This record gives sequence, C-alpha cells and structure tokens, in this order.
Amino acid sequence: MMSSTLGKCEVHPASRILKASELRAIGFWCGSLRGRVGPDDWVLRVIAEQHAADVQSGRPFLPHPGRLIAALGGRSYDTRLSGYLAAGVPVRQYFGCGVCRSCGTELGVSDLTDGTWVWPEGLEHYLQTHELPLPAEFRSTVAANGYQIPLAPDIELHRDGDYDYTFWRSWATSAYRGVTS
Repeated sequence: MMSSTLGKCEVHPASRILKASELRAIGFWCGSLRGRVGPDDWVLRVIAEQHAADVQSGRPFLPHPGRLIAALGGRSYDTRLSGYLAAGVPVRQYFGCGVCRSCGTELGVSDLTDGTWVWPEGLEHYLQTHELPLPAEFRSTVAANGYQIPLAPDIELHRDGDYDYTFWRSWATSAYRGVTS
C-alpha cells in the first residue's frame, strides 16, 4: 500500500475520515431511571443524575428503551443483525462502561459505526435481551450492506460536533405515538 508522510504522521489512502455530525445516531438513551434507583445502586444513581443534568441544561430528548419496547412490543431479532451491531468499527471510547437502562447490565465503552449509522456498543444487548425493535431504515441499510460492516477498521472520526440525532429522536417520537414500522 502506498502512503505519504506529513511531518511525523503517516497518511494511508485507504483511511476514511468520518465527520461525527454526518453519522446518523441510533440506540442512544436518556438516563432516566425513576423508581429503579436504590441506595446501593450507585451506577444507576449516576445515570439518573446525568439525566437530571441533561434536562436542566436543555439537551434534546433521547428516548428510554423501556418505553420504546412497551410502545412497539418486543420482537424476535435476526442473528445477522446482532452480528452486524457487534462488528461495528469503534469511533469513540469513554472512561466508563454504559449500563442497560432496563436491567443494569454493563454494556461497553465504545460507540460503533458502519460509516452511515453510529450506535453505542450495548445496542446489541437491547436487541438480544430485551427484543428492542430497530427502525426499518436501519435494517434496510444493514441488509443492503449484506450484513457486513463496509468499513475498514482504520477510520478516523473528525470531531466536528455531535452525532446527528434527528432521525433517532423523530423515530422514537413516532414510536411513542404508534406510527412507526
């Protein structure tokens, strides 16, 4: 493979730079855990405190997985879809492990992508364990990609802002109203 050198950085032509703002977010949740946080549940308490901070700061709405599952009903999952989610390319890592908003299971520390969509590492858990239905638009992308992540693992995320949550928020709102696929 040919490469060029810029200063001390080697640039490979096969590398792909993704803009965070162009990745369509799916599977990101609010931190609300009202009624589930006991005195010994320090991780759940931190999530609840983060949600309260989000509300106070005016951050936009993110859905709660339990409400989505209740609104849409659980559905059996396609193991190929689960494999696709697990095979995503990491684009961000965090200093703490995500926690399932429904059962408290630790979920992972990364956001994963296929170059079009971005999801938290734990989305596969919600699909397998809680039978969370995923949007038809996402499932169509996965099928069009032949259930294979189309990216090489040497991508770089340009931190030009946050992910695009527009679709995810709209889909979740429609799901709550009972008008989504």
